[in-house]
Amino acid sequence: MKPWERLIYKLIIFVFRSMGLLSRKQCFSLGAFFGNLWFSIDKRHRKLVLQNITLALGNDMSEYQCKQLCRRIFQNIATMCFEIGWSLSKTPEELSGYFTIRGMENLKRAIDMGKGVLQLTGHIGNWEVALTVLSQGDYPINIVYRPLDFKPLDQFILYLRTRFGVKMYPLHQANTYIKDALSKNEVVIVLLDRNTGCSRGTFVDFFNRPACAHKGLASLALKTGAPVMPLLTVRDINGYIIEYGEIIPMIQTGDHTKDIEANTQKYTEVLESIIRRYPDQWFWVHNRWKTKPYSIWPRNEKKC
Repeated sequence: MKPWERLIYKLIIFVFRSMGLLSRKQCFSLGAFFGNLWFSIDKRHRKLVLQNITLALGNDMSEYQCKQLCRRIFQNIATMCFEIGWSLSKTPEELSGYFTIRGMENLKRAIDMGKGVLQLTGHIGNWEVALTVLSQGDYPINIVYRPLDFKPLDQFILYLRTRFGVKMYPLHQANTYIKDALSKNEVVIVLLDRNTGCSRGTFVDFFNRPACAHKGLASLALKTGAPVMPLLTVRDINGYIIEYGEIIPMIQTGDHTKDIEANTQKYTEVLESIIRRYPDQWFWVHNRWKTKPYSIWPRNEKKC
């Protein structure tokens, strides 16, 4: 990093460590306050989130309910920031006391297959805090991620996720490392809820709208035979929940292209079902539907 980037990185560390002086209750109060403030002044992101949830959930919710959900989404993201700072002052053992873990038998069943485990998840709940607890389990954790463009923040995220042993692999060079981790019967966490370009993705139905999803998870599962299972990490009133879902049956017809498309669609449906359970805890601020199937109109949208 450049000197000015190192300075900003140190400032980020200082700010988040200062938040560690807060109680969890104070994190909620401040998160609600700053979330409301953000909601009020950030017209561009407010419009994007409201549009996303209206198109995705509008058939089941009134206009007023969509607006209230939009506000809670901003509050949730702001609260996450304070929770991250709060978690930096805690040991893994202390944090574990705030977590309820469900479905361990599903994880054990997947591990017993001996091919490693691909855990499907997304940006829901406070995944950054949950990683501290996940890293203390019996199985090594590896994560595929897309580096942030802003280097100081990217460095902070790397520090946050790797300080207790989680291994991080950038998306563009992850393939070899992932195969090695799976060959050692380790766990690889893959986030599949971000928009991607046409060259790396396939179009799936996501909340009844076409979205471009990365093909990598389905391709790896087909090549390695590693089981894919959903991983849920969400906040509740008493703390946090980590839930290991059942293994998702793999679709194998012999047509590689169609199998990738079918499995990616299945994984997307699982993610959608999770988001529908906890809509206020998903990262709706991201433009998940940015990449569009090719069409000649309208011209101002990114298309394949």
